[in-house]
Formats: sequence, structure tokens, C-alpha cells
Amino acid sequence: GGPKNVRLAKAMLDEAVSRQTDRVWAKETLSFTGLTALVEEDFVDRARDQSDAAEAALRKLDSVVGLRPVKDARIRRLFD
Repeated sequence: GGPKNVRLAKAMLDEAVSRQTDRVWAKETLSFTGLTALVEEDFVDRARDQSDAAEAALRKLDSVVGLRPVKDARIRRLFD
């Protein structure tokens, strides 16, 4: 319900503001608009997206028959 939704919205906004700060710092966008406006990319968790993509790739790799030693020794080490 209500209080949980408020906490979730606040957490999402806090994360977006944190990403906005990183974006502004990285792009050296020191304008009033750059410092006060949130854009779509501020609400996207790129690390989570990349993690989900990596997990999907590993699941697909697991579905391929054979080459277990190569998968375990070489490829999985890239994600650890």
C-alpha cells in the first residue's frame, strides 16, 4: 500500500538524483538546467541492466551442450 509506495518512490528519486549528480559531474554540465533537471537516463539503472544482460548470456551459454571446461574456466571467470 500507501507508505510502501511512498518509500519506493523516494528511493527511486534518491537514486535518480545520485545518477544525475554523476552524469553532471562526468559531462561537466555546470548549467542551472544541468544541475536541476532530471532526464530519463537518471532513472535507468545501467548496472542492473548490464547485470541482467550478463545473467541472460550465461543462461544461454549454459544451454549450449558441451565445452563445460571452457565455460567454467574461461568465460565464467569474466563475470566473477
